[in-house]
Amino acid sequence: ILGVNDGLVSTFLLVTGVYSSGMVTKDILLTATSGLIAGAISMAAGEYIATKTQEEVKRAESTLEAKAIKNHKEDELRHLNDLLTEIGIPEANDVESEEFAVRRALLGYYEDHDEAHLKINVALAFGDVESAERSPWIAGVLAFGLFTLGSLPSVIPFALTDDRYVAFIAAFVCTLTFIVAVGGVKTWATKGGEYLI
Repeated sequence: ILGVNDGLVSTFLLVTGVYSSGMVTKDILLTATSGLIAGAISMAAGEYIATKTQEEVKRAESTLEAKAIKNHKEDELRHLNDLLTEIGIPEANDVESEEFAVRRALLGYYEDHDEAHLKINVALAFGDVESAERSPWIAGVLAFGLFTLGSLPSVIPFALTDDRYVAFIAAFVCTLTFIVAVGGVKTWATKGGEYLI
């Protein structure tokens, strides 16, 4: 979604700037296309680097956590005990309470299962439980494609007519329509379809 929004806004603003300077339609089209290509490459490179770095950090952190669990198990279990409190599993001093039993069972399980202990530590540290790594190449290609898709409403009208005014109005209407549509899709995907009605 962010790549689409970036393409929609930045390309339309570029088109607005060059349109306002009095450029002819052909030159506006050339400038908008250049902006589309440059923006898409920039987004792809940025997403590739960000994803690659995130996966490298996650791998390194997993390696460090595995060593810590192996060499400093008691410290890691105390740390996990603190994390359990942070995620809402209450501490209990009463050994007869249900909370105490739950916490003791969890800590006992993770004490005996190093791989599971590693997974929960990584999940809590990075906020996800995905075991598969994200591909930097796929992330880059998606960013390129989404930015390009978002740029098209500002570029296509200048390819279809020589009338710069008509093309600019069409670009404005198309871009605005796409922004509303993308916002609606985002709302539907994150909050549920009932908010669109």
